[in-house]
Amino acid sequence: MNRIKIGGRLLAIAVVMLAMSGVANAQINSNIATVTVNFSQSESLSVLASPATLTFNAAGVANAPLSVTVNWNLAQSRSHIEPYLYFASSNALTDGTGDNIPASSFGADCGAGTATFANGGTVPFGPADWGVDIGTIPVTAGNYTGTHTSSCQLSFSGAAALPAGSYTGTLNVEAQAS
Repeated sequence: MNRIKIGGRLLAIAVVMLAMSGVANAQINSNIATVTVNFSQSESLSVLASPATLTFNAAGVANAPLSVTVNWNLAQSRSHIEPYLYFASSNALTDGTGDNIPASSFGADCGAGTATFANGGTVPFGPADWGVDIGTIPVTAGNYTGTHTSSCQLSFSGAAALPAGSYTGTLNVEAQAS
């Protein structure tokens, strides 16, 4: 029986030692450090127009359509984008000697029929407001970021009545998000 008592004691000591060795190797945890994480995205709105130069024939029609691409990344408070074509003054093109092609004789067919450039606040840009809105782009939950391209055929009336000469001017392309 002595052997059983000694064996039982040895077994008890082994169990205690085994349990203590687990405590000695137990993991400990550190404090919790925190890091503030931020992200900020600014709104953006840009336009590209191509080609960079348009030439008009004797009938007053541009040699190629004007491609207007609008790129945006907008806040959820925006509901639409309006791209505009406009001239900075009532004289869209001039030959420099007093012969001018008025902005009001220009039109742009951007897929919805020809719209005539006109004075009277039709666009929010330019000192004389000579221009045309080429179409509303809706901004909804599915497209706060996006791209839209319009193709516009430009023309002007009265080309046959103009004296010979080289006429130049600048067409501005700009968009506004509201």
